[in-house]
Amino acid sequence: MDFVANNAETSIAPILMPTFNAFLPLLEKNRQSIQSVRRETMKYGKTDRHMLDVYYPQTSKATKPPILIFAYGGGFTSGERVRPPPADLVYTNVGAFFASRGLLTVIPDYRLVPEVKYPQPVEDINDALAYVVANLGEAGDTDKVFLYGHSAGASIVSSLYLHEPSLLGEGLRAHVKGIATLGAPFIFEGPDSRVQDSILQYYGDAYERLCPYGLLKSASSETLAGLPPLFVMRAEKEPRGLVICHERTLELLKEKGITDVSSYIAMGHNHISPGVALSSGEGEEWGNKLVAWVKEHLS
Repeated sequence: MDFVANNAETSIAPILMPTFNAFLPLLEKNRQSIQSVRRETMKYGKTDRHMLDVYYPQTSKATKPPILIFAYGGGFTSGERVRPPPADLVYTNVGAFFASRGLLTVIPDYRLVPEVKYPQPVEDINDALAYVVANLGEAGDTDKVFLYGHSAGASIVSSLYLHEPSLLGEGLRAHVKGIATLGAPFIFEGPDSRVQDSILQYYGDAYERLCPYGLLKSASSETLAGLPPLFVMRAEKEPRGLVICHERTLELLKEKGITDVSSYIAMGHNHISPGVALSSGEGEEWGNKLVAWVKEHLS
């Protein structure tokens, strides 16, 4: 965490690899512990991107653990559930962290821009959820599923609930007990050269209407009533645009009468560091907060 504390930069591109490089030695020290968590890979769809990893907690057979499905970020254009060396412990560290705290953790890959457009990645997360509910009932409590997304992944899990007509598979809504987001790009408004190409490829010209904030603005009363509890998080050192996304989305949720909303700021973190901090021994408090929120919403 010293690197993050001593670096005033908040823009994502300049901090991405330096933040990874700061935490990878810490993860490497804990490689044995991270890799000791049982992990299985399963196929949930037709393409090579329709794969997911399941991380199993050590729990009593008499007690089925709740399930956490994690959608990673990558600007809709990149990402994989296990990165190539030397970063191969990312996102294995995330699965191991939450599994070691009693959550059966699922990390799916999903299809990426430019091969697909919105809402296909959202449909992939729906399919991963459907697979989990249909196939992991022996290992986890499929009536207590939580969705967690970081960055672009947070936009995807939010859109799963906000898009109309619903993208959720029939009967799946009742299985999800909560949605957590971290560093979510909820809002895309007006031309921005930093994101325009990827966002236009993903959403097309309707990005202002189809982004989660736009979907929330136009959501029907039925869609709003169907939202599960929300946990909206951001890092302390997010880019200014993502801070605005966080604040404006919380304001809009309040205006819409959505009351079961918790918010949290991961102090000392930048946009990249929360994920790579897990299982490192540093900066893990936010992850414990997420676990506590999950356990508060099990009933």
